[in-house]
Amino acid sequence: MLFSAYALASQAGLVARVFNPYYTAILSNGVMFGVCMVASYFFPGHKRDLSGLTFWDQGKEGSSSERHRDGLALSEQKG
Repeated sequence: MLFSAYALASQAGLVARVFNPYYTAILSNGVMFGVCMVASYFFPGHKRDLSGLTFWDQGKEGSSSERHRDGLALSEQKG
């Protein structure tokens, strides 16, 4: 946040421009990519059931779409 505030102030002419914005953007994007890669190892995403997600998976036995469809059919019969 401090760097963003400095960049805005230097564009407005409030402070002297010390860094070259082109190379600073390349460096900051590289640092952000590295930080996000490291964070992704410490905070992995949850595994999700992706069966039945595509057209080719719709007809396979045990796909989530068939379970969902069967669940709706059973709940409609009860109600």
